[in-house]
Amino acid sequence: MLRIFLIGCCIILCQNLFSQTPKVLWGDEFKFDKKGGDLEIAHTDNSGVYVKETHLVLKRLSLVNAVRESATLIKCDKQLNKIYTSDFNRELKGKEFERIMFLGDKLFLFSTDYIRRDGKLILYGVEIDKRNGKQAGEWKELAGWEKEEKGDDLNFQLSYNYDSTKMLLVSTNEGKSKNNYEVRQYDDDLNPISKAVTITNEFSPKTFDLEDVLFTQSGTVVIVAKQYVTAEGRRKKAQFKGYSVRLYSAAGKLLKDINAGTKNRIPLLLKVVQHSADQLALTAFYSEQPAGDIKGIMVARINPVTGDILSSDSKEINGEISGETDSPENEVDSLKAPPGTDMGISKTMVFRNFVYTPDNGLVVIAEKFNSYSYSRSTSSSAGSMSGYSRSTNYYTAYDCGEIMIFKVGEKGDIKWLKVLPKFQHEVIETGSSSTTDYGSSAVSNYYVMGSSRPYYAGFGVYTGEDKVTLVVNDYDVNAHITKMGQKPRNVSFLGHTLCFAISYNMSDGTCTRSILFSNKDKGVPTAMPRLGRMLGGDFYMVGKQDRIMGKSKVAVARLSMEE
Repeated sequence: MLRIFLIGCCIILCQNLFSQTPKVLWGDEFKFDKKGGDLEIAHTDNSGVYVKETHLVLKRLSLVNAVRESATLIKCDKQLNKIYTSDFNRELKGKEFERIMFLGDKLFLFSTDYIRRDGKLILYGVEIDKRNGKQAGEWKELAGWEKEEKGDDLNFQLSYNYDSTKMLLVSTNEGKSKNNYEVRQYDDDLNPISKAVTITNEFSPKTFDLEDVLFTQSGTVVIVAKQYVTAEGRRKKAQFKGYSVRLYSAAGKLLKDINAGTKNRIPLLLKVVQHSADQLALTAFYSEQPAGDIKGIMVARINPVTGDILSSDSKEINGEISGETDSPENEVDSLKAPPGTDMGISKTMVFRNFVYTPDNGLVVIAEKFNSYSYSRSTSSSAGSMSGYSRSTNYYTAYDCGEIMIFKVGEKGDIKWLKVLPKFQHEVIETGSSSTTDYGSSAVSNYYVMGSSRPYYAGFGVYTGEDKVTLVVNDYDVNAHITKMGQKPRNVSFLGHTLCFAISYNMSDGTCTRSILFSNKDKGVPTAMPRLGRMLGGDFYMVGKQDRIMGKSKVAVARLSMEE
């Protein structure tokens, strides 16, 4: 039975109401094998909504014994009820699963085959019929790489270009002293667009950790990496030096080594996005020293053809920043922090979303995030003749903390900044061995696929005409939390929460908060907003309720705003 939650007059705990009424539609529940569990909204079209099972994939050939599972695609109709569930075991026979991607209106499955005797890795793609989830056509070879030396590593990453209309393939053949890249683009028929951009990097892989690659609308390529200084001694770790931001031409020529910091402002976290056709936007959290905590925010507009900095701005984080809407210059004020507020911003902040506003601005959303693994061992008597038995369970904990959201204006100036205090703690059992701890590997972070974990912590982002809305699972006692200085209760039991919509006005950052539904309702599976997506003007997310015995119960929800 369909469950429709209409929210409006029944909201009591909130200080403010939306000017629009949030409407949530849940589809019927269906069963899903809880051993998979990593469910993420992938796409929607006129025929329905697509959900994919995702898991961490490390593309490094030195780890030849790494387990790579298959993937699952679930399609629901427009009423969010399941049409089919399709796994790709048959299609992937003899190949290794890599990724599922939508390009335009088409669905593709990607795999690899490694020929050990030749040291060669081949990437394939094939179209999947969205009507039934089956293979349509033959596998197509997209790229191939060979090791130059036995100890080399072949790494690659599939992603989208700046507007998600094309597929981006970045690869490297990494050795002890070389670290070169190839960047390719493909259309929605998996045909290459122009020649590959070949970039020769003079830095050692030990001191150059690739973080991001941007193929700009102008045909240039931006390489973003962390740089390190190697320390003497076998036990000493390399020290973080700063960020390297480099702009290359379509021919692979270095055009500009963009200075991303100053002596007293060292970026600890940095991202470059395509702001418009004629400019890039650089955003960074900076510190006064490489190992220090975050002190402020710095932003810049960059010419995508020359790499020249068009304008820049920075603000020290000593309180929330509000827009002066009644000022003719539309300046910003730096507000003092509330008494007793800890202003030390953790360097574990990570960028989560970049939202383009109708006035050519950019809303940046970051979150304090940390994860760590641990184990618990238990011993028990197996009987007088059998001695003792010992078992060990492995876990990964995820801490999702405060959210920082700020707006960058068309001219590259910081308009307003807000902080949403929160703390969510989620623990996932990973079985007999940790499936998420790759800390000992030297492979660049760029080549490690992002995990679909945590499931229930974190947040999703819904964008309207004049608002950015965060979809968050939180306790009901935190319903009044909207600004820095307020003390939230820590959330450890995500199934005992309410699902909130926390909205920020794009113009001045004014915050409102309302309840969408209760995750405590037995008829509603616990929402997974972090794995949701904004598609076609609505926000889609999955809810999942694990059971001790049997399969999990899953349902898909659509969040829309109605006048």
